[in-house]
Amino acid sequence: MKIRILYLDDEEYNRKSFYANFRTQYEVQLCATNEEVLGLLKEGNQYDIIILDQFTPDMTGFEFLYKIKLHYEPVRIVITAHKDSRKLREARREGYIFDYHNKPWMAEELEEIIQRAVNYINWKQKSI
Repeated sequence: MKIRILYLDDEEYNRKSFYANFRTQYEVQLCATNEEVLGLLKEGNQYDIIILDQFTPDMTGFEFLYKIKLHYEPVRIVITAHKDSRKLREARREGYIFDYHNKPWMAEELEEIIQRAVNYINWKQKSI
């Protein structure tokens, strides 16, 4: 069974690039808005990993992660074009997010983070 990844980014180029790079390894769902994701979650869709842009027009990534936490807790990875990563490091240290990566992202580097997330998911499932 393939790992299900939801990729949220308001920039179409980034969504297309993510799909092109990861569609064969993972089951990929692309979304352009936070509301689109919330709609999928309300319908009962669940994802193993959610990768989201820190800043989208309607809310920040942290605000969005708080909203989805009400549904369930997937592995959360944040991508950002903003170079101040202090809040992201703190969020990672506190376990609020699994990891973060800067934009523009390189597929090989993002794949490393995703693979660590997959290893974490597999470890978690074995320990239950």
